[in-house]
Amino acid sequence: MINVDFLLKNGIPTEWIEYVRNRCITDMRDHYFFWEAYQLLDLLEKSKVKGLKRLKILDAGCGFGVVDCLLVMMGGDLTLLDYDMEYLNKSREAFRESTIHNLPQGGFRFQFVKGDIFDMPFKGERFDLVWNGGVVEHFENPSEGIRQMAAITKPGGYVFVSVPAIFTLHTFIVRPHRRRIKNFFYDVWGKEKSYTERGLVSEMKKGGLKDIFSSTCNLRRAFIDDYVVIPRLKKFIPGYIPFFLNLCDWAEVNIPLLHHLGFTIGAIGRKA
Repeated sequence: MINVDFLLKNGIPTEWIEYVRNRCITDMRDHYFFWEAYQLLDLLEKSKVKGLKRLKILDAGCGFGVVDCLLVMMGGDLTLLDYDMEYLNKSREAFRESTIHNLPQGGFRFQFVKGDIFDMPFKGERFDLVWNGGVVEHFENPSEGIRQMAAITKPGGYVFVSVPAIFTLHTFIVRPHRRRIKNFFYDVWGKEKSYTERGLVSEMKKGGLKDIFSSTCNLRRAFIDDYVVIPRLKKFIPGYIPFFLNLCDWAEVNIPLLHHLGFTIGAIGRKA
């Protein structure tokens, strides 16, 4: 099974790691959540955020909600927002399947809200952290989406977003190919774009944020694509998939320069 010792070293609960490992048995694409969690927590640490306990956190476009399960385990009070009821239900399922319900009672809170990032139903409410992954790259004007996220963030609070990196197999081969064969469902939410770190930082600044940190990670997803490479590995050499994923993780952790070849660019900024 996938070796994720680098997550244990960063204080991520073993219950969550085992939950995602079990998901990977069914669908190896869920390996993505390990790196999404790593990047979010790493950039929070760089921003001097000391732990998540009692922080009010909003995932503004929650999708599968897997990383939100982790944030609750680490003590955050979570609100999960999505305009698509199907994804809210997927998030609810993730919370049921994970071990959140087995945690000691100590004020852990989470709620699911149907709503649009451009018209969020939180009158007068403010959050310590507003985040999403794989959302703003679908907007015609990403900085406006970021500005909406910042608008419901407390002064001194943080906004985090992650998007696809531009220099990847996905950008130059997979996405154009799948668009040609009319099999790129991500465009349903708006035509997906890719970014450089500098480009994403620029959008964060336009969104009104300051003290911005950024990073690139997830080497595996850049080279072992979820929708082209993994299905072929699964068809011809399924037993070797964990080996290839472990190899990518080992290389990225032990050769830090390889982060820059990763699939995911993330950025975090502070609201003044």
